[in-house]
Amino acid sequence: MYGENGTQMRTELAALLRQHRVMHRLETDSAAGRAEVGRQVLRFRQTILVWCTQAIGVARPLAFANVPVKPADPFRAISDHGAAVEELGRSLELARDESPTKPASSIEFTTPSPSALVEHWRLAARAAALAEHDTAPDRAVHLTAAQGRAVAGDVAAVSQALVVLDRRYRNTPHSFRRTVATEIDEVYDAEAAKNQLGHTSKTVTERHYINRKLVVPDYRAATERLAPGPGSGDGTGPAK
Repeated sequence: MYGENGTQMRTELAALLRQHRVMHRLETDSAAGRAEVGRQVLRFRQTILVWCTQAIGVARPLAFANVPVKPADPFRAISDHGAAVEELGRSLELARDESPTKPASSIEFTTPSPSALVEHWRLAARAAALAEHDTAPDRAVHLTAAQGRAVAGDVAAVSQALVVLDRRYRNTPHSFRRTVATEIDEVYDAEAAKNQLGHTSKTVTERHYINRKLVVPDYRAATERLAPGPGSGDGTGPAK
């Protein structure tokens, strides 16, 4: 069963990687609509990230446990695949823990989207959620070393796709980036918005991307004195 879910994840992410001009694929022209699409994509992405973190955790002890250590060769570069898997696991855990977004709900998994872009994300996230059962720690004890390496390879491919898509979406027009930053700031904070846009300085995010609501004091009392209505009692109204 995991093989089918892993294949679907890679297939849907590959379809997303082939899509460019992201703004034209959102199926909505309103700022609120684009913001909601952005939030939903983030939830689907977080679901995939959660699976990646879980899967690499169960595959890590198996991935290269039975590979014999070759004699050192001073003329060849050292390739420590085990260390690479360890580093990937740490990076995924850090990304999962630092993200303010929660995974998608079961309702979102089962509700098709009219947007082709969002639908690819939904199907990939649904496959990731199903794969969590297949790679759960209590079931992973039955994995062989070869299966562990296959899972680790899938996680590496999926993670690479997420990195590429993150960079591509960060290059969307500023209007979309401002909408997403403003919505994330209102739900979470400016720090979360900064992390999502990939900025190194929160000041840049706050100054150029987060739209602050302008609160104007109530000046009606003063303006009414300048243009009083009939019967205001100041003698300027029409004669009775």
